[in-house]
Amino acid sequence: MSLMYGETGNGIAINALFIQPTYACAKNCKGCYVKLHQKKSETETDVENLTELIRRVTAGEGITANQITLSCDSMGHNELANQYMMRVYNSFGRNAEWKNGSNKDIELHVTVNSVHDLAKYSKNRLYPFDCISFSKLGHNLKSDIDDIKNYHSVKKINWNLQRPMYNHVICEKDWMCEIERVHDFVDSIYLLHTKRPIDTNDDLEQLVKDKENLRKDLHWMGLVKQRLAGSPKLMIDGCINDAMEYKKSLHGCSASVSRFQVWPDGSVSGCAYAKTSSTGPATTVEGIIANIRSAKRRYDFKSCYIPGALPNVLR
Repeated sequence: MSLMYGETGNGIAINALFIQPTYACAKNCKGCYVKLHQKKSETETDVENLTELIRRVTAGEGITANQITLSCDSMGHNELANQYMMRVYNSFGRNAEWKNGSNKDIELHVTVNSVHDLAKYSKNRLYPFDCISFSKLGHNLKSDIDDIKNYHSVKKINWNLQRPMYNHVICEKDWMCEIERVHDFVDSIYLLHTKRPIDTNDDLEQLVKDKENLRKDLHWMGLVKQRLAGSPKLMIDGCINDAMEYKKSLHGCSASVSRFQVWPDGSVSGCAYAKTSSTGPATTVEGIIANIRSAKRRYDFKSCYIPGALPNVLR
């Protein structure tokens, strides 16, 4: 399905909507954009607002999209947060089963850290999502991934892969062998550039660090592409592709144009790496949808450091 983005007779049409339900993820992954995001409110929007937003977008009622992605946080000891996450997850899953109406071709994606984390959500039910993206995978998980696809009708498995930190135990050669083995049983590998939030310190020292980090990531991505030469499964971080396109055409990324991030308090930004939301919190589903409209007024790409760092790195 392809939508004309903007206001339509049926409301607002966007390409992709990303939903971050809580700030309560039990993991503290280095560089996590969620943990670095400055909250506008300590209180999450009511869970019914997110479940109703998911239902409306899936049904195409007042807002349509090609894709919704739900971030499934790693559950910890906060039972209230766990219950909140489970309610959102189950609502999302039921909509994956019941897709109908004018937006029946919408894709529902889930991102989660590991198979172990997914098991906490799916102990009662794993729904037929269009795609599940994992941050951590290994060749020893092939049977688990096969089960997820074959017995639970999940269409695609993606691996969100960051540049590994080599040490005396894990060397580059070992990692490349591991990537090759996982590549054989997933549908795609998304090569991530580890980014800092936009709208943060842009002094000379920080820009030097940005360029060095980008240089290392591009070098590593090149090694992976070389190892898996010709593989259609590899995808380069969209932020890098958008920055390269900007150099050629001066067209920036789709954040704030057709792609939006809903934060736990109902506030919205165009870019998931925005340090702060473009809008205030929302206490109703109508408020969240109004925030999506308002977020269009601030083009987050103007604050992105990657286009400025890229020309120097590519020399």
